[in-house]
Amino acid sequence: MPTLLIGDFILVNKFAYGLRLPILEQKIVPLADPQRGDVVVFRYPLNPSQDFIKRVIGLPGDRVRCCDSDGRLVVNGSPLDEPYLYPGDVASVDPFDIRVADGMLWVMGDHRSESADSRAHIGDPGGGGVPVDSVVGKAVAKDAAAGKATIVSLLGIEAARTSLADAERRASRVRSKKA
Repeated sequence: MPTLLIGDFILVNKFAYGLRLPILEQKIVPLADPQRGDVVVFRYPLNPSQDFIKRVIGLPGDRVRCCDSDGRLVVNGSPLDEPYLYPGDVASVDPFDIRVADGMLWVMGDHRSESADSRAHIGDPGGGGVPVDSVVGKAVAKDAAAGKATIVSLLGIEAARTSLADAERRASRVRSKKA
């Protein structure tokens, strides 16, 4: 999936990694595990009411470091090719060398110079990793086009979008009815 920009609409497959009990959010049927390169939506560990979206760079047990002599991230001794990086960004300005803890993912934003990702939380419990259990789903598509409101709900793939113009038109109609 290419880099996301502010205002982009994303489609998230909530069943990509397994089936969960509603309300409890407990996985009852595991289907797959997140993979390196997946763009995932997860509940922010320090505030579970917030969802974040980042790219998976490291899996449990991986060694992730920045950077090699060419400025690339290195995972388990192999440099990463990252064509999705935001134009002008580098893999990371700050050097780091971590081992991803069991049950965690190392995630980074594609717009590295503006992303508060795993690097910003190295000193937190979990060493900057995001618990695999906090992953809500996998981003499977994006739409940057403006337009009418769209709501899709099909087999755990959910998305919603309302343009500012649509919201303003609805508000105008409500005000007209009250007058």
